[in-house]
Amino acid sequence: MEEEVKENNEMEVSATGSKQIVVFGKHDYIIKNTQSTLEKAGYTVKGFTEVEMARMYLEANPCDLLFMVGAVDPHDRITLKDVLDRQHPTAKLLDHFGGPATILSEVESVFK
Repeated sequence: MEEEVKENNEMEVSATGSKQIVVFGKHDYIIKNTQSTLEKAGYTVKGFTEVEMARMYLEANPCDLLFMVGAVDPHDRITLKDVLDRQHPTAKLLDHFGGPATILSEVESVFK
């Protein structure tokens, strides 16, 4: 499973014009499920379980939404929120605490 998480941590952005979403969470299987759901809806998504990798990605790449998935350490949340505010002042932050059924509707409501 560790190698699969590293694949999600690639430092590149798709050339598509879709919204750029960074998903951050504690468990790789939740990140993968969230990422898959959002990609199927046409979003460009990068998922991370390591705060340092997510921070570096946010500092170097465009982001329209930072999607925090459940049980994120409060210190990690603050770290990423600070980077988001500094690097992407128009980007949104979404804390998701529900199940997978509400992911898409929550994201779509943020972009309305």
